[in-house]
Amino acid sequence: MEKYKRNIFSIILIVSIFLIVFEHGLNLDFGLGQFFLIVAGGYAIYLNLIAWKTELKPTVRIRRF
Repeated sequence: MEKYKRNIFSIILIVSIFLIVFEHGLNLDFGLGQFFLIVAGGYAIYLNLIAWKTELKPTVRIRRF
């Protein structure tokens, strides 16, 4: 469970750093590239939450006699 939290935090950190570099370092206005970066980061977080949720589901064991 900890790996999903760490992965979500790293996605947020990477997207934030790229947006700051694009805006202040390269003096680029907010455009389609930055929007796509935010959407891709959001989708990656969504996939991590789904994987985390499926890992938390209890597994059903079938008893064989």
